[in-house]
Amino acid sequence: MSLDSADYEHDRFYGEARELAASPDSGRDRWRRRDDGRAFASTPDLGKERRRRRQRESDDCFERAQPFEYKTAADCDVFRLATLEPGTGLQPVRCSLSWESSRAPTRSHCCLSYAWESVSRDTGQSAHRAAAILLDGYKFPVTENLLNALRNLRDPKTDILIWIDQICINQDDHEERAQQVDIMKHIYNQAREIFIWLGEAANRSDELFRYAKKLRSKSVANRIMSLPELKKAIQGLLERPWFQRVWVIPEVALSKHTEVVCGSQHISWEALV
Repeated sequence: MSLDSADYEHDRFYGEARELAASPDSGRDRWRRRDDGRAFASTPDLGKERRRRRQRESDDCFERAQPFEYKTAADCDVFRLATLEPGTGLQPVRCSLSWESSRAPTRSHCCLSYAWESVSRDTGQSAHRAAAILLDGYKFPVTENLLNALRNLRDPKTDILIWIDQICINQDDHEERAQQVDIMKHIYNQAREIFIWLGEAANRSDELFRYAKKLRSKSVANRIMSLPELKKAIQGLLERPWFQRVWVIPEVALSKHTEVVCGSQHISWEALV
């Protein structure tokens, strides 16, 4: 069950989100962002044989790994954070978990906002946890959409400390899920940055993001999209599953900075809207 379930008492969290959003910023430095215009990581165009070799290595790695099992928290005011380890291309996505206090956090983290499931354009079927990552060295099932997000967000050289509901909450433990909702407002409010993952590039989303960046810099002399094309691209973006989530407004309201990521392109929430 995802966090978008009605079991998560949306109204209570929504009200608390608005209240906290009105509070002054803590003044802490935001998590490192790629303000220099560089794109986020994308899978390189490898040769066919090289891709096959890396895929075999990845498959062997998962075949040897045992299933992951959660450990129960001793304190109801703590939450898990995932360390997204460096990697590129088809290398297995590796994460490790650690505990953090919601009342007195000692480390800075970011959060990932995304749609659990993406709907296949071919079959119309929702994609469940058909993919996998390595979590503390163990095999851990994730949705294909989350796997794509982690592959695009991870850095080739640096760890990223991030909160992801699908990984950091034991979704099979109803009591834990309810307890984590109680402190979720703190998790988001304490985050230096929230990444919104819209999915892989499609329907000219790359061009739309580049156009939005040109508008941000007031450099629109060389328009790269006609108005009909622009309208169609915006419509395609708004039809993505992320915009149908019930947590959209609370998550953005609690964020000190929000970066929207689509494929290898990214832009701030303020510049996009």
